[in-house]
Amino acid sequence: NGEVLKNDEEGLDSKRKKLLECVGCEPMPIDELVKCSGFKVSDVSSMLLSLELEGKVERVEGGYMKSMGI
Repeated sequence: NGEVLKNDEEGLDSKRKKLLECVGCEPMPIDELVKCSGFKVSDVSSMLLSLELEGKVERVEGGYMKSMGI
């Protein structure tokens, strides 16, 4: 069971990495991030929240962009 959980965590990390690659230095709306990543809106929203809490992205007028420290 521990190995299954580890694989799920690795999958989540690869998805978040893919989404983060779509986020640039200019504000990008969620619908564009959905198109770029190929993920569902609900998945993108939850991953963006997680990335925002980690300080990797910022919510700004017009969408999301990478945090200045990235």
